[in-house]
Amino acid sequence: MKKQIFAGVLSLAIVLSSTISFANTSEPSDLGKINNSSEQISLKGDNSDKPNLINIKIPQIVVGNKIVDLEGLTPYYKDSTLMVPLRKIAQDELGFKVIWNNSEKSIELKKGAQWTKIVIGENSYFFAKVAPFKLTSAPEIVQGSTFVPIEFFKDVLKYGVSIEDGSVIIKNDDVEETTLNGFVKDIVKDKDNKKILVAGDENTIGLDEILLNINEETKILDINDKVVPFEDLKVGTKVKVVVPPIITMSIPAQGLATKIIVVEKPNFEIVKKEIKVDEKKMSIKYPEIQGMQGELTQDYLNQSIKNFVNSIKENELYKNLKLDYEISLLTDEKMSIIFRGSFDFADGNKRNIVRSLNLDLKSTNEITFENCFKSDAASQEKLKALLNEKAKKNGLGEFEAEGVSIYFKGGNVVIFYYPLDDSYIMPVELYLPLNEVKDIINKDFGEHPAS
Repeated sequence: MKKQIFAGVLSLAIVLSSTISFANTSEPSDLGKINNSSEQISLKGDNSDKPNLINIKIPQIVVGNKIVDLEGLTPYYKDSTLMVPLRKIAQDELGFKVIWNNSEKSIELKKGAQWTKIVIGENSYFFAKVAPFKLTSAPEIVQGSTFVPIEFFKDVLKYGVSIEDGSVIIKNDDVEETTLNGFVKDIVKDKDNKKILVAGDENTIGLDEILLNINEETKILDINDKVVPFEDLKVGTKVKVVVPPIITMSIPAQGLATKIIVVEKPNFEIVKKEIKVDEKKMSIKYPEIQGMQGELTQDYLNQSIKNFVNSIKENELYKNLKLDYEISLLTDEKMSIIFRGSFDFADGNKRNIVRSLNLDLKSTNEITFENCFKSDAASQEKLKALLNEKAKKNGLGEFEAEGVSIYFKGGNVVIFYYPLDDSYIMPVELYLPLNEVKDIINKDFGEHPAS
């Protein structure tokens, strides 16, 4: 069963377990000086001279969806090969039974039908009925624990081993993958990189977007399991992405996508446009909708966007304005656009600007703080109580503001504003989960204009 992405700040569960010593061997003195953060990582040696261990930075080890607590068993490089503790990973994290034979100085590993055996100091490995072969280093004992080259888990135990974002990741198929339903928010296409930014839909709780690397192993399929070329993905394409859980633990969430399911292709394309005003040193980027089946609807939506952008352009307050945008939510019912940037204020200092435009795609009308919520007394009282609660959790007093705006992101409506005391250089953002306010949000924003 696939797991949905859940709310809040994701924390890493670190499971502590005991380590069994294999022999009473002392640790080389300079191993203890190795920094445990990740910088230089290699799965196999390159036959270069032995590196200066003091300057080598060791990556963290991740098995499945968990950063392994190595309990002082620090990995190290030997002739550019990363050596890692065998029992801690194979037994405690992957579930192998690890058996030490003191007379032979050998170790057996068993898990179901899998079985292999290694001998300390012998660079000879095997699996199944394959003839023995060498890796880049023999197993060895350091400070009472056996260390093996990291490729042992790939070439002998047959686990996927990869390097992602400064971590060595050993894929554990027993760990459930994670799914996110949403839309393609941005696409990077060049010779060396293929990436998509996927934002969650209104049913998303918590983590609301993931930056995904695409490679030859990534499966991109439609709902009938037919292959979809990467080039067919467009901004706005509705997708369901399947990712290893470790991706959801990084901040920002990013990593390699294992599967992308195209749920629905967009019936229009979103193209980035730009307005420049040289005498004001102004640049405003904005989205334009193209190819929509209903041309009248498309014209009204684009006119709303253009009018919004022009109101900013014509404001004499904004000098040397640089403004870009992101689409924070795109569904069949609405589009939410956030504009962020900076400008030169009259006093010569830089000031930030955050504006939003939310469009109801059925009526083409704008959704604002004033019309988003129902106007009856009970609804307004509930909204006020929620805003006061969220403001206090942000270290503020009761909710008091002028010029309140909103945007939609994932499963939230975000209220942003400047408090009345004028001490804030960036607006305060209060996230209201849609499932908490679904009974007080309007669903009808007027009739579609006549032609």
